[in-house]
Amino acid sequence: MGDKLSGDYLFDRQYIKTTCQSLDEVVYKIIYNLNFISNKKYLKLFDVYEVIRRGIREELDPKAVVSESNYLIPLEEVTNDISDIVGSKLANLGELKNRTGMRVPDGFVFSTHAYKRFIEYNHVNEMLGNLFKDLSSNKLKKLDEVVSKVNPLILGGRLPPDLEKDLGGKLSLIKKKYGKNRSFAVRSSAREEDGKFKP
Repeated sequence: MGDKLSGDYLFDRQYIKTTCQSLDEVVYKIIYNLNFISNKKYLKLFDVYEVIRRGIREELDPKAVVSESNYLIPLEEVTNDISDIVGSKLANLGELKNRTGMRVPDGFVFSTHAYKRFIEYNHVNEMLGNLFKDLSSNKLKKLDEVVSKVNPLILGGRLPPDLEKDLGGKLSLIKKKYGKNRSFAVRSSAREEDGKFKP
């Protein structure tokens, strides 16, 4: 440690990441061994360890910040850095287009902010809250009933005017570039969209 404090050693991001990773492994082993010798008396330490570990990782690898008013994001701006805003599948598509140079059609992504705006504008949160209150008391019996009421809430919603304007603008740009009679592909980034769709 003395040579590192002498002033000749470079404390860069990679050094900090490597040191944190080493400490991470040591702390995990300590918690594991402590639980081994105490007959699993300190299992809650794993939860605390995970919270601290996640916090350190977020500090060392910060995610890109996307404005909440940015409802639609051009594919040219999408990378894995914003996968929490656009979904991992579309983030990977953005990576293919922007980092590898592969041919990927132009397009845009509805952000999670757009989803949130849609839900708030249509007051779906309040309705879902009421439906899920009933679900917690009679879990499996009411699940099908709740699911059957959720679809019409979403499908019957209207786009908020600001989101509709943003969508119209993005579609106009694509139509100007490629002509008015274009077809569009819509890709969901939801986990279940590859399953059987039940309207």
